Amino acid sequence: RQMGCGASGPADPARVDPAKEAEMRAQREETERLKRKLEEAETKIREEREEKGRLEQQLREKEEEEERIRQEELRRQEEEQRKLEETQARYKAEEEERQQKAAEEAAEAARSKKERCRVCCIVGPPGSIKGKLCELIVQREPDLRNTSAGEVMRDAIRAGTPAGLKARAERESDGQVSEATTLELMTDLLRPRTEEPDTRWLLDGYPRNAEQAMALIRSGIMLGKLVYVEIDDAELVRRAVGRRIDPTEHTLYHIEGIGFPKPPDDPEILARLTQRKDDTEERVRARLKQYFDTNEDMSGEFIDSLKVDGTKEPEAVLDEVIEFLER
Repeated sequence: RQMGCGASGPADPARVDPAKEAEMRAQREETERLKRKLEEAETKIREEREEKGRLEQQLREKEEEEERIRQEELRRQEEEQRKLEETQARYKAEEEERQQKAAEEAAEAARSKKERCRVCCIVGPPGSIKGKLCELIVQREPDLRNTSAGEVMRDAIRAGTPAGLKARAERESDGQVSEATTLELMTDLLRPRTEEPDTRWLLDGYPRNAEQAMALIRSGIMLGKLVYVEIDDAELVRRAVGRRIDPTEHTLYHIEGIGFPKPPDDPEILARLTQRKDDTEERVRARLKQYFDTNEDMSGEFIDSLKVDGTKEPEAVLDEVIEFLER
């Protein structure tokens, strides 16, 4: 039946409620928005992970580079330390070698010096300060043994050595000992002994000339230092003729106080003072002539020589002589 105009009919199933449609559209849009947001979040997470991985990779690379640099620095330091230790060890070895060599050279120089200076000699005219100076030297230098040719001969005769027996026979037959026997006596004494390898000698008045000195050298005796006591004849005469002796007290004086004290101002002592026969000017000049006839310059046969002023007191020149003998 046909309905009339304006009449109500049943609802059209194809038509959707606008409100529902709007709601559904809104839901779809929200879903799309959430999906986009989720995708954005996932993208962000992925990007963050990638950034984190990249940062971690950079960190690892940086740490590896730092470790490499650290290892290289350690190796460099170890190499420098090794080189330093090698250098120090080399320097130490070189220094020890140098010190050892220096010590050996010093010991050799000392030994050589000791050997060269093992035999020293002091000469001077009779009546000079030579004898007193010898006494003072050996007091200051106890390793020096002082002797003279006459003393050596007397000791050898008493000991009955072959040279001593020869000297006795010559003296008894000729009244004097030959140069050859004197040389034998001296070389027997001066040759280094195993039991006394470091003995040093200070010879008083021997050798007297270059010939005797050369004879000692040819016999294997190396001559070291030579001390000359210089003083003129007039002063020696003055020193000798002014000497006086007290026969009661056996005391020596000098009227001018040269070498010995002046006599006391005591008439009794002055009255008994006497002059020895050997202290007259004639005897003194005769001894001086004999000395200069038999003594000559022999500095060329010694390693070194020193001249000292014989007009001074022995104590005044002692330090100079000691320093000379020891240098």
